[in-house]
Amino acid sequence: MDNERAVVGKLVFHGTANIFISFFCGAMIAAAAMGQIDSQKQDWVLAHMESLINGMMLFIVAGFIGKLAMSAKSQLIAVYCLIDMAYCNTIFGIGRGATGALGYEFNDNLANNITALAGQIGVPLAVVAFLLIGLAAWRTR
Repeated sequence: MDNERAVVGKLVFHGTANIFISFFCGAMIAAAAMGQIDSQKQDWVLAHMESLINGMMLFIVAGFIGKLAMSAKSQLIAVYCLIDMAYCNTIFGIGRGATGALGYEFNDNLANNITALAGQIGVPLAVVAFLLIGLAAWRTR
């Protein structure tokens, strides 16, 4: 029971952190729209939505992960993959908002490369996490 509470606590804490980051990005949408900062509004909308959706996803997983037939090791791997994925996606969005870098491919621009790396690391982390969760759901059914 203590392990399940710790896992849920980790997911909810990092989900909350991502939600607060989305609040900041929401303020940046307004600043970009009013011309107070030199950024594109749509880049900050992406950053806002990345943080918001990933935070909510961590909350959702916290609600059911303890009910799946998962070993403690698989559960821990899935949880940290999800948390890391959420922050990678958040960094991707903020990188786009703060620098205007597209981050879809690597080039000679450092800001773009950091944005691209964050975006590309998040994908395999999500695949690992949801593969483990899907297999556990299959076993639990």
